[in-house]
Amino acid sequence: MPGVIRTVVRSAAGELDATWEAVRTGSPCFRPCPWPTDGLKTPLAAWIDHLPRDRPAEHLLLRGLLELLGDRDLRRTGLVVATTSGNIAGVFEAAHRAELAGTPVEAVRPGRDGPTLAARPPFGGPVTTLSLACISGTAAFTVAEGWLADGLCDEVAVVGVDAVCPYVQAGFSGLGALSASLPRPFTDAHDGMLLGEAFAGVLLGREGDLYAAGTGLASDALHATAPDREGRGALRAALDALKRADVGPDDIVAVSPHGTGTPFADAMEAHVLRTLFPEPRPVQLVKAMVGHTLGAAGVLEAAVALRSLQGVDGAVLSLSSAFGGMNASVVLSRWPGLAPEPRVVRVDPARAHDVPLAEAWPDAPVTASRYDRYVQTGLGAIVAEHLREPLPPTTALVLASRTNCAIMDRAHHRRIVEEGYARASRRAFVDTLPAAPLAAASIALGLRGPMLAFVDDPDRATEEAARLVRHGYADQAVAVALEVPTPETPILAHTTRVRA
Repeated sequence: MPGVIRTVVRSAAGELDATWEAVRTGSPCFRPCPWPTDGLKTPLAAWIDHLPRDRPAEHLLLRGLLELLGDRDLRRTGLVVATTSGNIAGVFEAAHRAELAGTPVEAVRPGRDGPTLAARPPFGGPVTTLSLACISGTAAFTVAEGWLADGLCDEVAVVGVDAVCPYVQAGFSGLGALSASLPRPFTDAHDGMLLGEAFAGVLLGREGDLYAAGTGLASDALHATAPDREGRGALRAALDALKRADVGPDDIVAVSPHGTGTPFADAMEAHVLRTLFPEPRPVQLVKAMVGHTLGAAGVLEAAVALRSLQGVDGAVLSLSSAFGGMNASVVLSRWPGLAPEPRVVRVDPARAHDVPLAEAWPDAPVTASRYDRYVQTGLGAIVAEHLREPLPPTTALVLASRTNCAIMDRAHHRRIVEEGYARASRRAFVDTLPAAPLAAASIALGLRGPMLAFVDDPDRATEEAARLVRHGYADQAVAVALEVPTPETPILAHTTRVRA
């Protein structure tokens, strides 16, 4: 399993040692944002001083990578960037505001993969953007593990990056997820989370003194925003991570929970932790101190967990959950985990899907008609696969799209620009997730396996679906390639089934 070579963090608390100290001592870093917040539930966030706001995520990524990688030879190095918003923050917001005002400007790399594309040139190994909402950073360790196991590179920079911006703040405020005061996870006073921003990078190789020893991915298959009250998906992800790390609950010296401070999520996680650990473990409440850093959170929390293992013999379990019932876990340990024997996989020929959801699935529930075209098309393609040959409940779902949810990005942002932050649409914001078609299919068909969503070229979906099956995360996977450039453009999805 991958060994840790170097770790770099930049959060509202500062670099890694300062961030660890804030978590260890319980020192929150929230303050009013230096931009308009009228209409939001709170003006507070954990934001970074002196960060240029024209391209905040891109600036964070390029500066962080320089520190993480130095002057290394990158010909055999890969890069996986986990992010929720990427260049939606700053770049897209400014360009779309100008367009709505009637003075369009040419935006440079305006999407979620914008920071990755800016950082791409020096890397000789694979480079991709992973966007799975709040589990992105944790799931990135699974992708890196597969690349190293398959010999695609000798090192992988696992990076999480996200910036606080009105687009995201308005969305979470509209969902009622923001705290009116401060996050207080796992207390009777918990009433929500606050947002933060960060760069976090963990450089992985084949050996080290510490290891990303095992990962797990699973889905609730229950609801678009609410977690499974019993935490069954989160528990499966945690148990899989422990198994692949070759450690038991007694080896875990601390837990880094998702820990947002939202009541339902806290209750779910508390149930999972009681199930795993009859004797309580110390918890590392990163989000309560430096905010929910979205796609960066999983890597940031892994970095803090690694810092906490200095001089300690044991392992830390880090858990993440997200909209759509997605769950991921990673075990950070002093010992390497188990590397399952790779399996031979069979990749079926790709199939094109160009029929409307209503034709692909005449018995679809009424709720399916409320999705936008991107979600409906991806959902219809997966349903068509299921109707052709039923998918096992543990099937993995993997999507790749460059354009992904661009239509809903514009719809969500237009409403908050024209009507104010307080008018943000809950429905639109939930559909501004590249993984939204996978979550919809998981819920509709009861699929509880792993999910991965890439902002990348179509081939990425099949490659990573095959990797999940090859390395034992699932016995079967469906890869979906899907592009939706504009509301008027015809949509064509391709699916590929991969089997062990």
